Amino acid sequence: MSIAWVYSTARVFAVVFCIGSIAVSAAAAESDPIEETLRDAFIATQLGRNGKALGLYMLALTQVSVDEASFYRIPTVVGEMLTLAQTYPAARIYLEERRDRLELQVVGQAPENATIWEWVALSEGLDGNTGRILRVYDNVRDRPQGQQIAFFVWQDLARAERFAEIEPVLLERSQQWLTDTGALVIELKKQGPDHDAYVELAPLFKEAGELLLKGLDAVSRDQEFREVRSLMAELNELAVE
Repeated sequence: MSIAWVYSTARVFAVVFCIGSIAVSAAAAESDPIEETLRDAFIATQLGRNGKALGLYMLALTQVSVDEASFYRIPTVVGEMLTLAQTYPAARIYLEERRDRLELQVVGQAPENATIWEWVALSEGLDGNTGRILRVYDNVRDRPQGQQIAFFVWQDLARAERFAEIEPVLLERSQQWLTDTGALVIELKKQGPDHDAYVELAPLFKEAGELLLKGLDAVSRDQEFREVRSLMAELNELAVE
């Protein structure tokens, strides 16, 4: 798995949800069919049964794509498949072909949300960057799926100061940063500045926070934007000094 993939936005949010799920009991985890499938796939990989492992990961991908509440797990499953592909070429061939098929749906009419989630994860994971995603986004940005894709590559667009294009996304991402991300970093920070998760995530959250603040400054139009911007500025200072 490439360094670019490990530090992608999708990976960050997968980590956030995983950390936030630590309190789930062992019994509940065992009754989770997706976790069971991923566990069986991991065991198959350890036994060298790569073909079976690929089939199980494909099953897990289907399972997480059925319920919107599980979409955040799509990057995790894709990441496991990409790890398998490093030693099992057939897996990479399958993933590339799947990515290409999904892309045809993404540029078509009204693609499913799960399709976009998976296509983004596969595109970034296989290429190690968001170049392909941005090229497709530029072709469909004036269509409904344009904003759906922008939700995933908003950081790239913000770095290019294309704030007007991501205005609908900025408020949602900012509120998400406030309720989930920034608050989580503060909790991790309390466990010590050397905490592994804090060391890994703090710089990513800091950059995201700074980009969101810059974007809010560029497009702020009403009181809600200004209030969110003020809260973010305060929390960003607390989360990462």
